[in-house]
Amino acid sequence: MKPLRRAHSVGDPGTSALAAIISHELNNIAVPMDGFAELAVQNTALHEPVRYSLDEMRIAIGRIKALASDLESLAENGSRPAPIAIGDCMPDAADADALRVDKIDWQCGVSTVVTVDRAHARRAIHSLAVIAARGTSQFTRAPDWSVSVGPAAAGARCVACGATTRRKDIFVFVQAYGSHSVTSDALRDPLGCARVGRANRRLTLAALVHSAHGAGGHILQNETAGTLMLAFPVN
Repeated sequence: MKPLRRAHSVGDPGTSALAAIISHELNNIAVPMDGFAELAVQNTALHEPVRYSLDEMRIAIGRIKALASDLESLAENGSRPAPIAIGDCMPDAADADALRVDKIDWQCGVSTVVTVDRAHARRAIHSLAVIAARGTSQFTRAPDWSVSVGPAAAGARCVACGATTRRKDIFVFVQAYGSHSVTSDALRDPLGCARVGRANRRLTLAALVHSAHGAGGHILQNETAGTLMLAFPVN
């Protein structure tokens, strides 16, 4: 089966290098802050107002780390696509805990083989979960995962690049259900004009688009049902 045509990538080499530098520096700031905040929270003698302030501080640190992760997604070059079990692309235990994932509804076998760049596929899935699970930049609820295999509706288009599916194309669809909708315009132009305070969300959308196409996949949407999913071609 031939995959859909590849889309343009988000960013250029200069942008990627800058994104990598900023991501690295943000992590250098966030990691020690996170560690010291965690140590402080473990102090059982803390008064409630202080504990509340520390919790708010940890949420802010989480936003910094999420921003660094999105920048890293745009900076990485990835490797060549290879046959990989879709289960190996899904969140591992650490990711699942960070994303507060409750369950994965496997409507296909975890050993179903797709040809993807694993690093980009995992980042695309992570970004999809972030979009489903958080409002501004922090996680607010757990996404419910659905992973299924089958043909896309004939003529379905990738909302980011416009590539069209064919009736004979078979895909693994990865979907995280959430309450935060995404418009087609935002996916087609993820780095476009954003309102103040929405830059982090736009960056997550850009990471989703970049990583999905870097993995050889595409993004499908049903605006009527309000659903958004990744489609990776099955071997």
